[in-house]
Amino acid sequence: MSIRPRLATVALTLAVAGSASAQKVSTDWDHTANWSKYNWYYIQIQKAFGDQLSQERAIAAVDSALKSKGWKKVPSLDAASAAVLVSGAGQKEETTTTMYTGGGFAGWGWGGGGMGMATTSNSSDVVGTLVVDIFDVMTKQLLFRGQAQETVSNNAEKNTKALYKATEKMFKDFPPTASK
Repeated sequence: MSIRPRLATVALTLAVAGSASAQKVSTDWDHTANWSKYNWYYIQIQKAFGDQLSQERAIAAVDSALKSKGWKKVPSLDAASAAVLVSGAGQKEETTTTMYTGGGFAGWGWGGGGMGMATTSNSSDVVGTLVVDIFDVMTKQLLFRGQAQETVSNNAEKNTKALYKATEKMFKDFPPTASK
């Protein structure tokens, strides 16, 4: 096998592996809301994660993102114009990967010739999901929902960095602008 097909196989493998673990962040909001009237918020856990340290880190990350947008945290719901509810969960995800060797690009439908070999491996990852809901305190109407998903590692520092990156993406264009 020449060096070019080997490099192509390695590059393709890295691209697939990289896209499989990419952080997914999405947001939705009330397009008719007057965001200028929301600047005082009360934040709390909506659904317990089952892990107090993760809950505290999630609250800190969301709190940091909102403060960076000029919002002010208040100690009680009575003093707030917006209620921020944070939820988190983890779900086990099974992945099956098959790698082909030999025979050119055998397995991808392009010629080849020669004998090839396939190796299949299974892995199990935990995918963590963070959900942030923001409600109008007076009307109790949902104003904003942000969701982030990423594979959780066994390294708390890495997970914390990923959490802050996710909330940064989630609140990048916050507060949203009204649709025209």
